[in-house]
Amino acid sequence: DLDPTHISDDEDEQSENSFLPRSYDIDRLHADDARDKVFVAILKALAARRNKPSSPRELATCIMKHEFTLLG
Repeated sequence: DLDPTHISDDEDEQSENSFLPRSYDIDRLHADDARDKVFVAILKALAARRNKPSSPRELATCIMKHEFTLLG
């Protein structure tokens, strides 16, 4: 029943449309990573964009729009 070859296009589209982003927890990061404000801002931007493939410019725009951190 779980064989991926038996999934129709409709079922695949439905599961893709019903995707809910996972919440992120900065406290679960390694201490060294959590101290890096730009790295944390990038993670927040990726979460805000639902981990959609993004260019550096798109991530920077998202970081500035949501004021995750100041960029140089």
